[in-house]
This record gives sequence, structure tokens and C-alpha cells, in this order.
Amino acid sequence: MKVLLIHPFRNDIGALESDEFMPSLAVLCLAASLRESGHQPIILDLAVKSTLEQEDPGQYCLDKIVDVLKKEKPPLVAISFLFSGTFPVALQYAKLIKKTLPDCKIITGGIHATSFPK
Repeated sequence: MKVLLIHPFRNDIGALESDEFMPSLAVLCLAASLRESGHQPIILDLAVKSTLEQEDPGQYCLDKIVDVLKKEKPPLVAISFLFSGTFPVALQYAKLIKKTLPDCKIITGGIHATSFPK
């Protein structure tokens, strides 16, 4: 099964302004576990410098998500967000995913999703 793993963009992370890039270890671990279990993980890491360099990073992320959804049509999407400050973005992504692929299941992970599951 195809599983889209999304690491959301946050424009308040100063690390994105450097030339260093550190992918989400959580997303990479999930992808490895999914692959080991016979699934096909698709990683969409939006928390990268190239996103920050876009004229409208927020819209760029939404467009990228729609492009991947239409191309891959995954039955499951996982949105990772470590901090509560990312919740509004994750919610926006979830609404867009449901609008684009209504039958797609969405799961979230990270400290906010674990601490505040409802």
C-alpha cells in the first residue's frame, strides 16, 4: 500500500535559513518500517530550505501536496508534527487531503498528536 508521509513546513524555524538540512528522523524511521513491512512510503518533506525560498511557501506546500496526491493516490496519509504550533498547518493539510481524496485515511503523529489525541 502507498503511504504518503508529510513533514510540514514551519516558517518560524531558523534552521531552514542555513544551508544545512536535517530530514525528519521520525519520518525516515516510519518510512523504513513501512518499507520493511511491504508498503510503499512516499516522503514529502516540506520543512526544507527550498520551501522557504518560494514566493509563497504556504501555497507552494499546498500545491505540492495536491500534486503528490493526484499522482500517487495513496489510501493513507500520515502528517507528522512535533510541536503544537504546527497543528494549524497540519489541520489545513488534512482538510486539503480530504477535499482532494475523500476516501483517503489520515493519521497524525508527533508530541502534539500523542499528548492531545482528541
